Amino acid sequence: MRFIVSCAVAALTVSLLALASSNASAQSTAAKRQAQAQNPTSNTQTVNDCIQLAMQRGYSVSETQPEYRNAAKQFVLGCLRGKYR
Repeated sequence: MRFIVSCAVAALTVSLLALASSNASAQSTAAKRQAQAQNPTSNTQTVNDCIQLAMQRGYSVSETQPEYRNAAKQFVLGCLRGKYR
């Protein structure tokens, strides 16, 4: 009988811990979304800044030369990750 009660208490504890952690995760995700909603132009400015930096460094996007387009895309993606400034 004691074994059954201890198993039930353990299961209840694990369930409550899982519920608490998922609730905390949902709150942090909601906070991140709210911060992004308050400043929607920050990402656009960063992308534009990276594109301008790529153009200053000689990268170009040309329909006639698709191999260079991929290099410019990789440079911009690296810039967004913070590799180039």
